[in-house]
Amino acid sequence: MTLPTQLRVLEVVQSLEKGGRTTRFTDTVLGLRAQDVFTVPLCLSEPEYWVDIPEVKVLHKKAGINWKLVFQIRRIIKKNNINLIHAHCEFSQLYASIAGFTCGISTVATFHRSDLSKYQPNIVNKLIKFFASYYIAVSHDRLSLLTNNLQLPKTKCAVVHGGARIDEKPNEGSINNARNDVNIPYNEIALLSIGHLGTIKGHQDTLKALENLTTKNPNLHLYIAGDGTPAEKKTLIDLAATFNISQYITFLGQVNNALTWIEACDIFVQPDRKSVV
Repeated sequence: MTLPTQLRVLEVVQSLEKGGRTTRFTDTVLGLRAQDVFTVPLCLSEPEYWVDIPEVKVLHKKAGINWKLVFQIRRIIKKNNINLIHAHCEFSQLYASIAGFTCGISTVATFHRSDLSKYQPNIVNKLIKFFASYYIAVSHDRLSLLTNNLQLPKTKCAVVHGGARIDEKPNEGSINNARNDVNIPYNEIALLSIGHLGTIKGHQDTLKALENLTTKNPNLHLYIAGDGTPAEKKTLIDLAATFNISQYITFLGQVNNALTWIEACDIFVQPDRKSVV
């Protein structure tokens, strides 16, 4: 894929709500604009109130197939002289890549999903494979799903990890303020995990390890930020009960203040797991 000399980018996402996809989308839009790249952010549903992306355009995707969105996206492409599309997740990739293909421009598709059912060779993914030009995975694990499950060509796939700011180190005062903000007691040894509640994130391994630690460290407490299906959450709740550590676990659900939680907690925990494909 050959990039235009002067980029004019349409960034498309299907929703902007609590979670890593919103962070990545926001960072991408603001990062492109900081480099003076003309960027139009487009969301296929109303963003949550706290999302701070200036001049974001909104189209309203309804349940089921919305072919009307293809024509609406085409109008945005033509009005803004867009010459590259970057789409996040399956339905934004589907409609945006078809619109781009019919306008003669390329679409880069970034796959974020932790839900492994989204990486099956269904009709939506087959259409994305046909209409999109290049595919980005957010990890090497996701890359294997793209190339093995979806049979996307390896020459058109790449891994681009999410970035994080490391130029500022917290001081004691900011840590105390963060603990106040999220109501963590000062004498607590706070552990934090962030991620989807499915097995791919390895929370079950953290719970198993915690079973052996709480007997010697009763001040330990694990906070899990992230969401999943009711069945996935129940599995972890039941596992905590089996290990008799339920009182040491708090499920936060999706959060939009992850940096505050990271600053407030003592240890970040993320088991290294690979999905079976």
